[in-house]
Amino acid sequence: MVLSYTDDFSVTWKDPARASESWVHDRLHAPWVQPPLTQALFERIMAVAFGVPTVFVNNYGFMRNFGPPPATPEVEARGPIAIWKQDFEPHVRLACQEMRNRDYEALSTVQLAERLPQYFEETAEIFRYTTIVIFAFMRPTAALITFLEAELGEEGGLLAARLLQGFENESTSAGRGLAQLTALAAASPALSEALRNGRFDTIPGLDGGPEFLQRLDEYVAEYGWRADSWYMAHLPTWAEDLTLAMALIGRYLDDPSRAPIAGLERSAAIREAAVSEAEAKLADDKLTRFRELLAASNDHVAISESRASWQLQISGSVRVPTITLGGRLAAAGAIDDPNDIFCLTLDEVQAAARDPSKSWRDVVAGVKAEIQRCERLTPPAYLGVPPSMSMAPPDLQAVMRHLRGYGVSLSEDVRRVNGMGASKGVTSGRARVIFGLDESGRLQPGDILVCRTTAPPWTSLFAIAGGVVTDAGGLLSHSAICAREYGIPAVVATQVGTARIPDGAIVTIDGEKGTVTIED
Repeated sequence: MVLSYTDDFSVTWKDPARASESWVHDRLHAPWVQPPLTQALFERIMAVAFGVPTVFVNNYGFMRNFGPPPATPEVEARGPIAIWKQDFEPHVRLACQEMRNRDYEALSTVQLAERLPQYFEETAEIFRYTTIVIFAFMRPTAALITFLEAELGEEGGLLAARLLQGFENESTSAGRGLAQLTALAAASPALSEALRNGRFDTIPGLDGGPEFLQRLDEYVAEYGWRADSWYMAHLPTWAEDLTLAMALIGRYLDDPSRAPIAGLERSAAIREAAVSEAEAKLADDKLTRFRELLAASNDHVAISESRASWQLQISGSVRVPTITLGGRLAAAGAIDDPNDIFCLTLDEVQAAARDPSKSWRDVVAGVKAEIQRCERLTPPAYLGVPPSMSMAPPDLQAVMRHLRGYGVSLSEDVRRVNGMGASKGVTSGRARVIFGLDESGRLQPGDILVCRTTAPPWTSLFAIAGGVVTDAGGLLSHSAICAREYGIPAVVATQVGTARIPDGAIVTIDGEKGTVTIED
């Protein structure tokens, strides 16, 4: 589809008519460089779950006319909440378990390689179940936002976002689980010290160690298979390396005030205050309608976070057959590490399974070098013509604007970054620009987390950060939702935050005005 491209993302198309189409880079869910095997998985998910083609330019994905699919008649008839909870979520859970628990050892290396495209197809079909309810469950929220913006003006959107908070969801449940593990560890001085100092190998023999490890295993079985971000199956999960979770718990033990439970307990109070604020500002004859809309949208965050969590578990689960195959290629000497399999295409994986020569290591090395080069590039929001909000139904365009964060103008002041205020509060701190969870150890208590986007596994960092700044997302994005849940200021939709904010600089963020000021 693409003949050639340059580092500034100028594209020469095989069919020149493609230049008059809109090819969207999804900064909210897939802002990362993707290695070849991840690209193959991503392409299938986009085709099956969203019905759109994909092109890769400098290893970044761009989708044509990207947007959620319409709800099926069954979803419209039964309602998105009921069908997600009763049918789709249980189906996705069982499918992920099956993907992880198959007897892949019964297959030869060649057979496993030949079946990998089938597993990718299954993964895309599982993912489709998480997309069917998108527009339907967003409609009540869209109605609430439209109503409040009409009655209260611009402040209505931020107020509506706060009204959706304070309900139990997958991200808060994961946070509470970590808080409980932290409390369990804190009860044993020896265990607490081992976790704080990274002496994880001593834990089995410590007082409280066996119980802690058992509870940790249970936690990881429920939450540990989530990929770091959407579609990024090449990134290891907590289920594969328990030390990732233990290191985070050790950081919570260093400063108990930063444990997740402290922020989560504020969320319900923030919501109640927002309800009171809205009712005080609305005319008396508008209150009945407001309360109806509010009740109808109560499930928004719970369903949003549940879907997001399962989308990440889908990407984490398909790692099992892929890494099993990667382990065999590594044992045969074709690649150095099982995860290097993601640096090969599907055709190359099958060729390497048939002939695992050491020459594949040169292919992997070349891909890694190219990936590192591309990581320094900044992909545009789209190729071709600008995307249109008409991709969403008219009654959902307001909620899509608040999900994606459209409408922010870049600042001409080099010491200021504009965004969208997503969680109230003003705070100053040292900016820590983080591009992946593998860098999360650099985030110190009170630092301002600056990143492209966040996904549910990043939520654990919100208890440590003093505030959050993201390139992507709007008031209803995961980053905004979790910042409000943890009671920290957030500025989203900056587009250029990670590029313009120096790592280590002192910044002041205003989570209501949507500004970031670089102080030093």
